Amino acid sequence: MEGEEKKIIALDIGGTFVKYGVFTDSFREIKSGKEPTVICVDGFFRQICGIVERLSEEHGDYCGIAISAPGFIDTNTGINTDFSIDECFTRHNLKRELGDIFDCPVAIENDCNCAALAERDLGSGRDGEDFLMITLGTGIGGAIVRDNKLYTGANFKAGELGFCILGPGKEVGATSLLVDKVSRYIGEKINGEYVFAHMYNEGIAYIYEKWLEDLAVVIGNAIALLDPKKVLIGGGISAEPAFINDLREKIYSLFPFREYTQIAPCHFKNDAGKWGAVSLFIEQNRIVEVNV
Repeated sequence: MEGEEKKIIALDIGGTFVKYGVFTDSFREIKSGKEPTVICVDGFFRQICGIVERLSEEHGDYCGIAISAPGFIDTNTGINTDFSIDECFTRHNLKRELGDIFDCPVAIENDCNCAALAERDLGSGRDGEDFLMITLGTGIGGAIVRDNKLYTGANFKAGELGFCILGPGKEVGATSLLVDKVSRYIGEKINGEYVFAHMYNEGIAYIYEKWLEDLAVVIGNAIALLDPKKVLIGGGISAEPAFINDLREKIYSLFPFREYTQIAPCHFKNDAGKWGAVSLFIEQNRIVEVNV
């Protein structure tokens, strides 16, 4: 029927969970859920097919599948050249194989790039300015938006600040490194919330300060290179107001960016991948003009 909303099945694939949803082409989510990721090459692919089949049966016709996934992904071919994640993410070409099985277009992009698209179209990057997005979790992910377009680089690795080093053998660490160092210091396994709740402990405060400084150096160097209007920080730690303020002030104390580069948390939290994948699908298939 003319004017009827089209449905898109969205998958945000991670090493722990597969998050899924059904969206309309006006960015209305009508179904949301998640299930543990099957870490097995054949089992993983059966799981993805099963989710698509189930959502199709529950919600009727859909116009395509939108996927956010780990890796360095060629959005045109669907080939994933990542070398650091499990084989089940790279063995199957989800764009080609799901497209053949379900006879529909499939859009797929790196998870951090998808999160950046969500911020560009619906979140903290909606003003159309150039921005750099950084996600902090088990590792460090990054994405670059220039002239309102995602920049992925010649090998689909642009913005991957996790590759940066601070010197021979010294890599910059994400939130997981901070948590591991504090865990070793106190002799028990803790989480990120524990770090901020116990900042009065001089040892913990020192570990945090050194970790923060290393992170600020890498982000500051990226700002110097790209000159973005904004730097958006994502990942679970971005919900901690003290961290965003500490990182902002540390960067400004090391680099002269206070007057022209904003540093702020992302708008989207854990579901950014799904929203960004839908945005990519709409853009690639020109369903509607992305301007909401």
